[in-house]
Amino acid sequence: MAFLAQLWGGGDPFSFVLSMFFLVVFFMFYPRLMLTQIMWKLERTVRELEELSADAKDTILREISEKPDKKVQASVTRFLDFFMISPVGLDPYGIVRKFEHLIQGQRDRFHYFVKQVAPHASADGQANLEMGLAGGISLNEIMKIVRHYVEIVKQTKSFQIAMILQMQLPLIERVAKAVHKGTKTLVKGQPIGDAAGPYMVARLIGDAKVREAEEDIMLARKDLLGRDIFLLKARGPAGRLGRPGLVVDKLAKQHKFAKIISIDAAAKLEGERTGSVAEGVGVAMGGV
Repeated sequence: MAFLAQLWGGGDPFSFVLSMFFLVVFFMFYPRLMLTQIMWKLERTVRELEELSADAKDTILREISEKPDKKVQASVTRFLDFFMISPVGLDPYGIVRKFEHLIQGQRDRFHYFVKQVAPHASADGQANLEMGLAGGISLNEIMKIVRHYVEIVKQTKSFQIAMILQMQLPLIERVAKAVHKGTKTLVKGQPIGDAAGPYMVARLIGDAKVREAEEDIMLARKDLLGRDIFLLKARGPAGRLGRPGLVVDKLAKQHKFAKIISIDAAAKLEGERTGSVAEGVGVAMGGV
């Protein structure tokens, strides 16, 4: 009883009523105050994402031209909303070919668009622009999705959705900033982690004769440590992908391979040493 008396202000009825009043007000308005605070943080993040997306677009435009006209600016703005619809259906049969067809169509669209907005750029410059546009599209998509859920929270006043979104913000911001930096790097044609594979293959090729097996895919044949090997890589130095799976498929029908070895860069997990090497089975290349 002594504890309750201290909690409610002793035996004074006025203190008891006042305490109850503040308790009721607290439970009524605290969620709204929390929601207001969360919304302020969410809106600030959306503004930052919009700024990152705008900066990525400006970087692409500056690479196209020092003074791009309004038509080019509008074209790039529209293209940043480009998307690809994945195949529909649960049957896995033929899914790789479906994806390959869609990805090739996407690449063709990128080729066409870059040639339209930057017809005088070099082949390497156009390839770098394609990579930069891919990064800009990803960043723009992140910004639009976050902004969408912020608007949903505004309309529904849902404290639960706001909390879920707030808990995801640190990771979303890190991804967005990484994509932003990557977009600038790709547009300028600077090396990234994915260059580890092509760099290693180029070292192995050395002075061997090289030919173009398919569009943007270079092929060399060489004797190495007593083995007859075929070496494949995308054409450099710009950002190109090519269709390595198609070349491997053709070679596999013409020759009997003991092994097919791929060298690829993977996302570095926190705590892992940069440049560490791991071996596995499988390949992350379309059609292989």
